[in-house]
Amino acid sequence: MHTATFHGAPLACETAIATLGVLITDDLSARARVVGERARQTLTEALASVPGIGEVRGSGLMIGVELRSASVALAVQRSLLQAAYIVTLGG
Repeated sequence: MHTATFHGAPLACETAIATLGVLITDDLSARARVVGERARQTLTEALASVPGIGEVRGSGLMIGVELRSASVALAVQRSLLQAAYIVTLGG
Protein backbone atom coordinates (compact mmCIF):
# COMPACT_ATOMS: atom_id res chain seq x y z
CA MET A 1 0.00 0.00 0.00
CA HIS A 2 1.30 3.42 -0.96
CA THR A 3 1.21 6.15 1.66
CA ALA A 4 0.68 9.67 0.35
CA THR A 5 3.49 12.08 1.08
CA PHE A 6 2.60 15.74 1.21
CA HIS A 7 5.10 18.42 0.40
CA GLY A 8 4.75 22.12 0.53
CA ALA A 9 3.23 24.15 3.29
CA PRO A 10 0.99 22.09 5.56
CA LEU A 11 0.35 25.01 7.91
CA ALA A 12 -0.83 27.17 5.00
CA CYS A 13 -3.08 24.34 3.81
CA GLU A 14 -4.61 23.86 7.25
CA THR A 15 -5.15 27.61 7.51
CA ALA A 16 -6.90 27.65 4.13
CA ILE A 17 -9.12 24.73 5.13
CA ALA A 18 -10.04 26.43 8.42
CA THR A 19 -10.80 29.68 6.59
CA LEU A 20 -13.06 27.90 4.10
CA GLY A 21 -14.82 26.21 7.01
CA VAL A 22 -15.62 29.56 8.63
CA LEU A 23 -16.77 31.02 5.30
CA ILE A 24 -19.21 28.14 4.87
CA THR A 25 -20.32 27.69 8.50
CA ASP A 26 -20.97 31.39 9.11
CA ASP A 27 -22.42 31.91 5.58
CA LEU A 28 -20.13 34.88 5.06
CA SER A 29 -20.93 35.10 1.34
CA ALA A 30 -24.57 35.92 2.18
CA ARG A 31 -23.43 38.52 4.71
CA ALA A 32 -21.10 40.07 2.12
CA ARG A 33 -24.02 40.35 -0.33
CA VAL A 34 -26.22 42.12 2.25
CA VAL A 35 -23.51 44.44 3.57
CA GLY A 36 -22.21 45.13 0.06
CA GLU A 37 -25.64 46.11 -1.23
CA ARG A 38 -26.09 48.48 1.71
CA ALA A 39 -22.62 49.96 1.10
CA ARG A 40 -23.31 50.47 -2.63
CA GLN A 41 -26.63 52.18 -1.87
CA THR A 42 -24.99 54.43 0.73
CA LEU A 43 -22.13 55.33 -1.62
CA THR A 44 -24.51 55.99 -4.51
CA GLU A 45 -26.57 58.36 -2.38
CA ALA A 46 -23.55 60.07 -0.81
CA LEU A 47 -21.82 60.61 -4.15
CA ALA A 48 -24.88 61.55 -6.21
CA SER A 49 -24.07 65.27 -6.25
CA VAL A 50 -20.28 64.97 -6.51
CA PRO A 51 -18.97 66.03 -9.92
CA GLY A 52 -16.84 63.50 -11.78
CA ILE A 53 -18.41 60.43 -10.17
CA GLY A 54 -19.89 57.80 -12.43
CA GLU A 55 -21.49 54.51 -11.53
CA VAL A 56 -21.09 52.68 -8.22
CA ARG A 57 -21.10 48.93 -8.86
CA GLY A 58 -19.80 45.65 -7.56
CA SER A 59 -20.50 42.24 -6.15
CA GLY A 60 -20.61 41.60 -2.42
CA LEU A 61 -17.96 43.77 -0.79
CA MET A 62 -15.97 44.17 -4.00
CA ILE A 63 -17.19 47.66 -4.82
CA GLY A 64 -16.12 49.94 -7.64
CA VAL A 65 -16.72 53.65 -8.03
CA GLU A 66 -16.23 55.12 -11.47
CA LEU A 67 -14.10 58.27 -11.28
CA ARG A 68 -13.99 60.21 -14.52
CA SER A 69 -10.63 61.89 -13.88
CA ALA A 70 -7.33 60.04 -13.59
CA SER A 71 -5.88 62.66 -11.24
CA VAL A 72 -8.91 62.49 -8.94
CA ALA A 73 -8.78 58.67 -9.02
CA LEU A 74 -5.12 58.72 -7.97
CA ALA A 75 -5.80 61.16 -5.13
CA VAL A 76 -8.75 59.09 -3.90
CA GLN A 77 -6.67 55.91 -4.08
CA ARG A 78 -3.87 57.45 -2.02
CA SER A 79 -6.30 58.71 0.61
CA LEU A 80 -8.04 55.35 0.90
CA LEU A 81 -4.75 53.46 1.13
CA GLN A 82 -3.63 55.77 3.96
CA ALA A 83 -6.92 54.98 5.72
CA ALA A 84 -6.11 51.22 5.43
CA TYR A 85 -8.61 50.36 2.69
CA ILE A 86 -7.67 47.87 -0.01
CA VAL A 87 -8.03 49.81 -3.23
CA THR A 88 -6.72 49.64 -6.79
CA LEU A 89 -7.20 51.66 -9.93
CA GLY A 90 -8.45 50.10 -13.11
CA GLY A 91 -11.42 48.33 -14.56
